[in-house]
Amino acid sequence: MIHHGKNLQRIANEKGLNKTQIAKMLGKTSQSVDYDFKREVLNIETLKKYSQVLEISLDKIQMDSKENPNDYMAKYYKAIEELNYLKGVLLKNGIRVDMPNFNRVSSYATV
Repeated sequence: MIHHGKNLQRIANEKGLNKTQIAKMLGKTSQSVDYDFKREVLNIETLKKYSQVLEISLDKIQMDSKENPNDYMAKYYKAIEELNYLKGVLLKNGIRVDMPNFNRVSSYATV
């Protein structure tokens, strides 16, 4: 699950900024920034302000911090390989399965 506050805190730490510095740049108190860092979801206007101050895109804030965007396709292809392998095992054991053909990239899999 995406956690805006944790992502902001992680990005701020990567940039060497503490809550007091960010608060000063935003015209907020450090307690307000601390509150934002604890919130899972922040409104778009708040996210825009943080993205400007931290000099990052909104996408970076809204990305799951545990996921690298380049890994999605690799995970997709790995899942296809596993499904095809399982389908083969089932067929070898005489179990017929009705599964779609996963040889082509779905338009839903694009990042």
